[in-house]
Amino acid sequence: MAAEEDISFQKNLAKYIGDSAAIFVESETRGLVFHLKVTKSRQTKYGDYMESFHGKKQRITVNGNLDKYSFLITLLHELAHLKAFDDYGRRIKPHGIEWKNTFSSYLVSAIKNELFPKDIAEVVHYYYVVKNDYSSRSRSKIVDRINFSLNILIPTRLEAFPINSCLNLTIGMTVKIIEKRRTRYLCKDLSSNKMYLVNKEAEVESIIE
Repeated sequence: MAAEEDISFQKNLAKYIGDSAAIFVESETRGLVFHLKVTKSRQTKYGDYMESFHGKKQRITVNGNLDKYSFLITLLHELAHLKAFDDYGRRIKPHGIEWKNTFSSYLVSAIKNELFPKDIAEVVHYYYVVKNDYSSRSRSKIVDRINFSLNILIPTRLEAFPINSCLNLTIGMTVKIIEKRRTRYLCKDLSSNKMYLVNKEAEVESIIE
């Protein structure tokens, strides 16, 4: 998206997630007071939730460049934060059992309402509902399935390359792989020579020969 946009459920949300999903979200959020904003693409997150402050409403943001299924999953993820805090109070952990149960409930309802194609629904249900796994690897598996279903090129990830490979990452870093670890790779940032642990699911934009 070229600019940020304030969302009105009745008029605008459907263009991001489709009519059926927009009706579902509107039904699930009745009685909740919050502000929803679609933003430009952000490399470090798909969306976020912010508590109310200085008299401002609670706020949810979602990246506007997401496909409709990733947008819906992200929106439900952030809505689960809002709903869990609303139901259980502010002392709960952001990704504690209350949030997990709320997010899982949203996803189960979305799947029952056939808001995802069968192949995407199966992967979402397996990782987020059955396994209760919200790791970056699970997210990558779901994104890859969505991309496959929508005939979008599946990204190449950091874990596909050997040690000493030099790569441009989509997060804006140019790195050299130094050491493989369990879930992250020790990489040298070639622009600063500093060392960083980078998630092995990081998407690769290009190879430096």
